[in-house]
Amino acid sequence: MANNINAALMRADLAKLPLWSGDVSKDGYTIEQWVTRVNKAAATAAWSDEDTMAYVYNALRGPALRWLESLKRFNVNIDSWAAVRTEMLDAYSRVQTARTAVVNLSDLKQGQNESVTDFGARVARTVDDLEHLMPAASRVPQGVDWADVFTGLAGWAAVTAAQKATQLQEAANKVIWATYNHLGVQLFISNLKPTLRDELMKAPPTDLNAAIKAARQLEKIHTKPENGHATVSEIGQSNPQASADDVDQQIEALSAQFQALLKRRQANSGRGGRGGRGRGSQGRGGRGRGRGQAQGNNGASSSSYNTCRYCKKPGHLQKVCNSRIRAGAPEVDAQGKPYSHGNEMDQEDEDYQGDMSNGNPWGQQQQQQQDWNELQEVYNETPDFL
Repeated sequence: MANNINAALMRADLAKLPLWSGDVSKDGYTIEQWVTRVNKAAATAAWSDEDTMAYVYNALRGPALRWLESLKRFNVNIDSWAAVRTEMLDAYSRVQTARTAVVNLSDLKQGQNESVTDFGARVARTVDDLEHLMPAASRVPQGVDWADVFTGLAGWAAVTAAQKATQLQEAANKVIWATYNHLGVQLFISNLKPTLRDELMKAPPTDLNAAIKAARQLEKIHTKPENGHATVSEIGQSNPQASADDVDQQIEALSAQFQALLKRRQANSGRGGRGGRGRGSQGRGGRGRGRGQAQGNNGASSSSYNTCRYCKKPGHLQKVCNSRIRAGAPEVDAQGKPYSHGNEMDQEDEDYQGDMSNGNPWGQQQQQQQDWNELQEVYNETPDFL
């Protein structure tokens, strides 16, 4: 009883054939793959022709279903899977020509979001198509002259011509397979993403399957587990010859973000700051934290506020100056002298006293911390290879 139930469940499960409509934009299978699926299910579950065609009819949709029903007009027995299968392959199978093979080769490049596994399968299909186009006559060894070391052997004359031809054909098939396998390795490696291609070319595998597995492992190494994407720093380190356009775009984006931050700080300074900060107020002696010239009674911002004290270039502060960071140099004061611990604390104390005069003893420290956090965020987003 249990065996009958299991058999019935298996038949029901195999009967769930994937839908097929004959529309390449909707179907997840080629007609060859779909027919193979039907053949294997029918053989495993021992379907009769009537069962097979019932399941096929239920799986067809749209144009494919209308095509099946039209076969009656052409005197094709639609109750016979063998007859329907022949007509279906003739109507929907791909026509593989030299032109389609060339088109596939021209598109053979790993996509930006395409995994190594998917790209490897695409390369394998392209190589299969190329091998399929090989003329049958080219597969048959011809004009082979056996060496005397073979013909002189006792019993050589007893070996039939058919046996000799079979042995030659087996050897030729292995050579053909190895040739196309080598072609697949070259196509796969040369069309990988640069970060993977450069690493794989250091020790290229000789087998296509081995090449795909090696590239898949590299892909896992270069991918962040939390989001599935390679980091900017990893790309810069593993690919020193990264696209100049990509680097320029990152620089422009960071520069725009930094300039917006500076403008926001200037606007706050012009309004006297938050919470009575009064960056250019008389209560602070017009010092402006040493970032520029003294300000007048009107509170106007200094023209040198955006100039780096270290490299003297406008547009950034010395806290995030790449030149200073690369050199490992300390920050400097308005006179260009490195900060000592005492000098730095003296200046911070003076800023603190300036805010005390405005009635807000904590405003300066809070604003300094907020400004530093914003600058630190911009700096942390700067790629390592800039």
